[in-house]
Amino acid sequence: MERNKQTAKTLIGVAVGVFVLFALFSPASAAAVADFQFEQGNPNSHEYLRVIFMGSLEGATASNDSQWVWNFGDGTTGVGKNVIHTYSDENIPTDLYDPIIFMVRLDVTPDGGGKPCSKSYKVAITEPSLAAQFALSATQGPPPLEVTFTDTTFGRHAVDSLYFGYPGSDTTVSSLPATHVYEREGTYPVTFRVSRGEKQAKATKQVIVRKDAIYIGETSNTTEETDVTVTEVPDTTENPEVTETETPEITPTGQGGEGPAGEAAGDILFSTAGSFKLPDTGNISAVGTVKSKKDQYFAFFEDIIRFLKNILGIRGN
Repeated sequence: MERNKQTAKTLIGVAVGVFVLFALFSPASAAAVADFQFEQGNPNSHEYLRVIFMGSLEGATASNDSQWVWNFGDGTTGVGKNVIHTYSDENIPTDLYDPIIFMVRLDVTPDGGGKPCSKSYKVAITEPSLAAQFALSATQGPPPLEVTFTDTTFGRHAVDSLYFGYPGSDTTVSSLPATHVYEREGTYPVTFRVSRGEKQAKATKQVIVRKDAIYIGETSNTTEETDVTVTEVPDTTENPEVTETETPEITPTGQGGEGPAGEAAGDILFSTAGSFKLPDTGNISAVGTVKSKKDQYFAFFEDIIRFLKNILGIRGN
């Protein structure tokens, strides 16, 4: 009898153990596990407050966007497995010593109305490197020169000071935008200082004020009148010495009478005079020498003497 009772207890224990093991390892009873990753935009650009959230689920599936619910920690929510959220400047801490951290939570409801699961992380936002930057409405010009200074520093910061560039009272301000009028000539090193917690940074630009300076503005579209020095170039053509080149007049002297010059061989020598190209002489077979008037006179008398000799029958020269 006792042996039977002991055997029954053993069988009951084995059955309970099998049931527990089945319950633990059964896929139907496995709890779903939610998780997510996040990636911040470029910390040194205007996208540093833009964050991409990517959800995941193990042990179950969630096929609809509405089954993924995000709480971004700034009072706003979103739905979807993967979402992009941009935090507003108004929702980041104003105390520059406090880091930018948001508690983000993801809630996922598996398909079929299973038990919801969730995951939470502290999301820390990396801020841009602190670099003092400011803009000037004008960088140079004649006095009085009015210049407006604007803060263009990126990311959270406090303006410590803006020094207009010359010693004296009322030459430093602690807030921007600010406007100053430079009454005197000079080169003024403007220094701008900012801080974020324990970090500090500064930047320096020059404002040039001169009577003869051309107005140069960075943001102003107004055209200013400036004194322009004009250097006159002496007129070298007032009494120019011009050498005139006369083109010689070429008169045909051929014995052919009214024909074009050169029809009678040996009447004229063709050549090039100045920029005027005379007819080609390459095909002329015989070219005589143009004689001067003196030579022509002597030739005339020689012909008369030769004629008389022929009449009188005189031989020889």
